[in-house]
Amino acid sequence: MLLTLFKRSVLTTGGVLGLFRAYSACGYSLERMRAIEEKLLTEVNGRVDMTFEDHEISGNFRIHSAKLVPEEKKADNKARGVPLVILPGYGAGIGFFTRNVKDLEEAFSTHSHDPRAVHLIDWLGTGLSSRPPFTAKSVDETEEFFTRSLEEWRELNDIQEMVLIGHSLGGYLSFAYAERYPHRVRKLVLSSPAGVPNEPEGWKERIYSRIPRYLHWLPPLISVLWSNNISPGDFIRWIGPLGPRFVEYLVNFRFHNNGTEDLNLLSEYAYHNFAARGSGEYALGNLLVPGAFAKKPLHARIRPLSEKGIQDISFIYGQRDWMNFNHALKVGI
Repeated sequence: MLLTLFKRSVLTTGGVLGLFRAYSACGYSLERMRAIEEKLLTEVNGRVDMTFEDHEISGNFRIHSAKLVPEEKKADNKARGVPLVILPGYGAGIGFFTRNVKDLEEAFSTHSHDPRAVHLIDWLGTGLSSRPPFTAKSVDETEEFFTRSLEEWRELNDIQEMVLIGHSLGGYLSFAYAERYPHRVRKLVLSSPAGVPNEPEGWKERIYSRIPRYLHWLPPLISVLWSNNISPGDFIRWIGPLGPRFVEYLVNFRFHNNGTEDLNLLSEYAYHNFAARGSGEYALGNLLVPGAFAKKPLHARIRPLSEKGIQDISFIYGQRDWMNFNHALKVGI
């Protein structure tokens, strides 16, 4: 596939010399990403009224978010319910919620009896939030990088309590936030969360037994890249002008059956997101070991969290989900 993309890029850039000239000029645009995000969230899957905000936090960094607010045309339709705060997964931005915002608007922000605000937030170091150099080394430092910035965002928005919803690695980080600020979380919803189970014995041997012998070099390579914090974003940036085509292929492969109206727009958004300067994406190797098992699994942390007062913890999994729902069943909360 990469060879095909290379050939196409050579043809469209005027030969090999043109390709490498294009490489130096090929880049991302956060302004273009911002425009695409707005279209994805407010137009593509149904007209939705949203406001987009950037809040400055300590270090001259900013947290980017989008907000669904209750209809204020009716005097009795104010935001009375506890707000929902929704955070994406590893390296993602809030534009990936394009297929969810219309349902969220109908279910919550325009609810006749219990309207509530809905906030979508880019973690610090991802999406359109600031991308500072990532210097955290330990699990605790890495969790603090994300949770402290979310807490500053909450303070700036004067939110006393929230229903906190995190997807994938965002679920893991939302859990870490709830551990540190339990009095700010009314309910915790973990959507296909990463990092729940303990690392199972013998899982590496099972991997080798399931792949052909000629691919046995692949797991050690992945392990080396993972341990050295070589991220998917690094790969997108390294392949230069091949990046947009590669991301387009991945997005179409992943979402072609899921009804997203404009995959070209989502592909372009994804490219600008992953090609932007690396920051929060480098948390992966600090939090998880190869195989995506957490260094500090949530399995052992859930009961202590409930003892801090957060009794309402829910897990959500999809019909076709790369996270195993059995991990949640074994938690026994």
